[in-house]
Order: sequence, then C-alpha cells, then structure tokens
Amino acid sequence: MKEKIEVKDETKAKEEKAKEEPAETKLPDAKEEGKQATDYSKQTKVLALVIAILIISTVGVYWFFKKDAAINFNGIKFSKSQEGNILYYKSLLGYVTASGEEIPFILKLRTNPEELNEIPVNGKIEMLKEAVITLSPQIANCSNTAITMLNMGMILKAFGINATPATTDVNYSIQYNATIADCRSSLNRTVIVFQEGNETRIDRETFVFKNCYVIQLNNCEIREGYERFILGYISDGIVNNTTF
Repeated sequence: MKEKIEVKDETKAKEEKAKEEPAETKLPDAKEEGKQATDYSKQTKVLALVIAILIISTVGVYWFFKKDAAINFNGIKFSKSQEGNILYYKSLLGYVTASGEEIPFILKLRTNPEELNEIPVNGKIEMLKEAVITLSPQIANCSNTAITMLNMGMILKAFGINATPATTDVNYSIQYNATIADCRSSLNRTVIVFQEGNETRIDRETFVFKNCYVIQLNNCEIREGYERFILGYISDGIVNNTTF
C-alpha cells in the first residue's frame, strides 16, 4: 500500500513540473522561410500590377475624352469626323454676305486647327473679289498641290471670290502656257503666292502690294499653308463665329 502511494505522488510531481516548464518554441525551418518570402514577393507584384492598371486606366480615360473634346480656333469650334480612312475637322459656320445675309456652310479641314494655329501669320487676311493663286515650280510639283488647289478654288468660289491659277516662273509659264503673276500683279486683285521656305508661314505685303500674301512652305506643306490661310480669312471677320 505504501509503494502505491509513492508511485502516485511521483506521477503527480512530474505533471506539476511539466506545467511549470515553458513550452518548447518551434523555429521555422529554412524551407518555410523561403515559402513565406515567395508569397510576399507574389503579393507585392500583384499589388504593383493593380496600381499600374489603375494608373493606365485613369490616363487612358482622360486622353479618350480629351481627344474627342471640341477644338477651338479663335472662337470657331471644330469636331472630329471620321470618313473612311480620313479624319476631318468640321465646323458649321455662317458666312455673312455683303448684303447682310447669313449663309450656313460646313468647313472641312484635314489638319488639326490647334496645329494650324502654330503657323505664324503676319498681317490681317482680307481678300478682293478677284484673286490669283500663283505657285513656284517647286511647289507646283509637290504631291498634294493639285488636290489642295482644287479645294482652295472651290471654297473661295463659295465665298464669292473668283480665283485663277498662275506661276511665278517664266520658263514654267512658257512650258505649260501658264499666266505669270507675283506681288506686282496685286494692285486691283488679291495675289496669293505659294513658294518654298525654311518654315511654313504667311506674310502680308505692305504699302503698294498690300493685297499680296506670300505663303512660304517648308517640306511641301501646301495643305497646311492653304488651310491656315483660309482659317485666317474666316476668323478675321467674314463669318459669324457662333457655331450653329
């Protein structure tokens, strides 16, 4: 009986000792540490990807609405219009005739009016009812010259201006049986001279030849020069700047 009591006391003592001793802390092995590092790296990459997508989406939405916003040129509002593969900039305007009658018409440009506004213009653009459009031989041979001259003749006719073609070069005149004209021909009519230059710009002559405009073109930019001239003519007072 005594031995049984001692065994029971010894078992109880061991249990109490086990409770008093701190539990052994199990340290993570190298494999678990590597797995945790990998998981953290994946989470970081996913977070960075989400942030990048949000930034790109925000910028994309901003530019989407910006590019489709109305374009303003000196009070004339343009909107973009895709016709087949060609992007046009259109504006519905009112042309005021000499009698005071307002005639609506659509102006279509191939060049962004904001880019055209960067072309320097020296002098107010005004026109008489008779005009001569004269080209240097180099400009006459540019790839866009024929279609540009056709468009220019049509729009000037719509404004009641009779335009005739000419050249600034004697030899070219003889070869193609063309009329010769330059600023000296502008006493009683408007003369528009297209010639090559170091930059695309428009200059109105002064004093005797004040009805003459010299449009210098860099790299055969005849369409840009023509469209800037027409925009200047319109915005300088021949149309109602209030878009319909």
